[in-house]
Amino acid sequence: MGKYICDCCGHKTLTDPKKSYEICPVCSWQNDGYIDYEGYYDTGANSTILSVAQKNYKDIGACDKRCLNYVRKPKDDEPYVGELKEYRER
Repeated sequence: MGKYICDCCGHKTLTDPKKSYEICPVCSWQNDGYIDYEGYYDTGANSTILSVAQKNYKDIGACDKRCLNYVRKPKDDEPYVGELKEYRER
């Protein structure tokens, strides 16, 4: 089980804290943790903004359709805790 929650899928899959650039094995979101000084969540290392990636995960099971071959279902020890919601987008 990971110790940290993925901002996109909301599962506890990550072993490193934010800005580690770890890729979630469940949704393929890259954990760059990029939130600027005004609280805006920019794309950073990811190819889409977080709200779109979260919707994609709910709809297709990956943060982006190009990542479908790289994701898997969450394991029993990777509980859903909730995706990141307290941010703004440009």
